[in-house]
Amino acid sequence: MASTGNAVVSSSDWLGLTKAALETINSSKRISESDFKYFIEQSCGIAYPNEYGLSIRENIQRNEKNIAKVGGIHLISAGAIGRWMAFSEDHVYMVTTVAVITKLYGLDTARNVLCDMILYDRHQSALKDFKVSQRWSVERARLKGVIFKIVDSIALNVVNPGHCLGDMPDQLKNLCVHSIGESTHGLAGIFTKILRSNADTLLLCDRFLGVVFLWIMAHFEGNIEVSVGGRKVFRSDGNFTQRKFTIVVEKVCTQNCQEKYGNWYLAEFLDGKWTTAVRGTDDVKPITPLSRRPLYSLDVQAISSRREILNHEELYKIKVVAQRTVVWMMDIPLKPEPYLRLGDIMHHCPQILHMGNVQSAPFIPAEIPGFHSPTVGDYDSDDSSAEVAGPDHPFCQKVQPLFKICECFPALLDISKQVMERCKCRTCRTAGPIYDCKAGCLREATVNRFFWLFGNAVADGLGIRDVSGFLDFDQYVYAVRLLLLDLIDGNINWDRWFNVAASTVLGYPCLEFKETSQATQFTVAVQYGSMTAAAKWLDLTQKIRSRGCFAVEIAEGVLPNVNDTLAFIHSEQKLRMKPETSTGTSFSSFGNLESWLGRILEEDPSTAIMRQAITAWQHPKSMRLITIVGTDACQRIIDPADTLNGIIHAEYMNPGGSPCNHADDSALDEAFVGVSDPENWYLWSFEDLLAEWDDDSKARNFTVTLNTELKMNVAMAMVSRIGAVIREVPSCLKCSILAAINRGDRQRTSASVTPIVTCKIQDEALTRYYKNTPEL
Repeated sequence: MASTGNAVVSSSDWLGLTKAALETINSSKRISESDFKYFIEQSCGIAYPNEYGLSIRENIQRNEKNIAKVGGIHLISAGAIGRWMAFSEDHVYMVTTVAVITKLYGLDTARNVLCDMILYDRHQSALKDFKVSQRWSVERARLKGVIFKIVDSIALNVVNPGHCLGDMPDQLKNLCVHSIGESTHGLAGIFTKILRSNADTLLLCDRFLGVVFLWIMAHFEGNIEVSVGGRKVFRSDGNFTQRKFTIVVEKVCTQNCQEKYGNWYLAEFLDGKWTTAVRGTDDVKPITPLSRRPLYSLDVQAISSRREILNHEELYKIKVVAQRTVVWMMDIPLKPEPYLRLGDIMHHCPQILHMGNVQSAPFIPAEIPGFHSPTVGDYDSDDSSAEVAGPDHPFCQKVQPLFKICECFPALLDISKQVMERCKCRTCRTAGPIYDCKAGCLREATVNRFFWLFGNAVADGLGIRDVSGFLDFDQYVYAVRLLLLDLIDGNINWDRWFNVAASTVLGYPCLEFKETSQATQFTVAVQYGSMTAAAKWLDLTQKIRSRGCFAVEIAEGVLPNVNDTLAFIHSEQKLRMKPETSTGTSFSSFGNLESWLGRILEEDPSTAIMRQAITAWQHPKSMRLITIVGTDACQRIIDPADTLNGIIHAEYMNPGGSPCNHADDSALDEAFVGVSDPENWYLWSFEDLLAEWDDDSKARNFTVTLNTELKMNVAMAMVSRIGAVIREVPSCLKCSILAAINRGDRQRTSASVTPIVTCKIQDEALTRYYKNTPEL
């Protein structure tokens, strides 16, 4: 299904689009064409958003005009049925209604409200008594199957990407927001009655009903007024009618407002007096929004119901433990020379480090903060069953990685013991192990809150800025536990980092990732609904350096040739070849050292082009990304993950970009002659490297000056297994050769010798890059 662009589709056009729409909404469950037509006819023109409500359509239109790319892959416009609804003049109210309801409720409420609105519009007598029998009517059954798919599509493709109607006005932000009891059908009753009435309307309520106010702001054309405790606190004037809708909140909520229900009444001003139209009670259940939230927020659907059992002191201590664990993580060394830490390769500094002062503590060792060696002997991080096991998998119950994490981080264990003293669950009262704790236990809430903050910090470090309201909290916590166990065992698994970061912003089920990521080594992109996340280093035409290379890009749009709602993209591994001759051009071909060095300084004359294609894979929900780099004479499949690996393990000569200053050039020349063996030196052009390179080469290899980032990145992918010394012009070539020889001696490897890759970067860009990069 193609994008609508700027067109507005009428109801008659929708009937012509029935077959095309069915192809989208029937992907997992068949819905008859007659039911779909029935739904379109019955739901037509029940409500019409005002100018403010139609801002959702305008946001989608702007996005359609500016489809971006992620990781160098160009995206296309999504064709989901939920986005189509925004451009139907008679059905756009469904999009605005779902956007409002999901700010305070879940998807089930949105489905029921839309069903009730349609039924109340057809059966006016049902509105008076809120007939519960309507929930089991034949008409409702025909509507519900289609509405289920429509609402899910709107939520996933409109609400999840962030197309919403904004938050409460400043005058009302401090009010405690309550919802309406779903069992009374109150929301649909209020909405429908306001739409039918031509008179002024009054909503009298004990507590502020925020969802009603937000819906009225998006659909009511008249004047809106809100009074709280006898004071007028908000007013908005309409443009097309003099009708007035007034919300009167009798009292301001106290701290115990969730302990009892409140009443509400909707009245019309008829014949000079107020007449009650509908009435009901509000809801005391916690608000669980599905809209996007800031990182580290407690107001996420899955954890909002658990946050009340921990007090402020405990929440603060958990945050401090999470902060210190993030500090420990960022200080993990990746290699001794040059000095490189895990925090150096992260794209951003996690904001949690600035949420209060992160002070040192006496229980944190100086060298490895907050970490003790594990003593759990029956845990094996290499066991394949650990890779795919869910939280309830028997393997997880056997090895108890949760206990291992708590033992390694004594601060987390201390706060868990503190909350255990006041927890009344049977496991805590009997001093049972932490892995036996269940939902509702204070220890379970403590460790899960810690994992939530730590996972958000990982996502923050990779460039994520907010959290999807669709995120499954339990699966997310388990994914973070796997990542932390990797760090404890001294491993950095890109797939697990990417899974935590991408699921944070997209909201897909984390365990789906484990079922589909075994085919290849690296997962580089994931598409969920109308959003796509991809590794930033996937674009080989851009500058890739070790600092900040762990990054994820997010954009609204879908990948070409990918039709699944959830799809994981894996990079195709580099094509490994065994050519008959894989030596490049030998030193003897040049005759003398000066000619040889002069040839290295010449720029490579070839023109390199990169092409990418996404193809199907044998595993469900998995696709392959094939990256082909070629010139006029040759081409080869390149794995961008090899470039990342090569860049991280490379050694740079003169990273500041200034020429070498030698106090004694003669001493350098003597040292250079003493260690060099020019008879075993070989020079590679980019085309030779692309066509003939073999990782098992034992010669001393050099490249000519590579003059584009694409050539540089491809060269690093070719030598990723053995590492390289990167000589950036105008650094000294002789110093680079000495560094490569010394690096090879340190590695004590006989299988291969460290090559030297020479690249040319514009001086201005180089200076700008290193000026903004902190020193090692």
